Amino acid sequence: MSTSAGGGVTCKLTASAAGTIQCDYHSSPGAVTFSVAIYSGNGSVAFSAFYLDGHQQTITQPNVTATLTNGPHKLLFVLAFSDPAATAVIREACNPPQDLVLVDASDPQDTMRVCVP
Repeated sequence: MSTSAGGGVTCKLTASAAGTIQCDYHSSPGAVTFSVAIYSGNGSVAFSAFYLDGHQQTITQPNVTATLTNGPHKLLFVLAFSDPAATAVIREACNPPQDLVLVDASDPQDTMRVCVP
């Protein structure tokens, strides 16, 4: 695992070029950890389920980790909100944290496609 000068984990995900259909993000092989936080609204948010390529993964609150190998991967995040009007942000847990996607409590799941060269 690489680290930055600040002692935290270096970010692995990079956004795909505009118009790319197969992948939302690109990553090097290895573990990528995700966190979630309230973006707007009140209350709390947590991961309630996490799937990697259709297989449910263990959740180690407050984060989830995906171990990515070469090839395309589909990550499905399911969130639990205490405020039905809140919006959360899923982030890559790195230094500094990288905001990836916003998820509304009214539709508390999001799919992300990550390609590993």
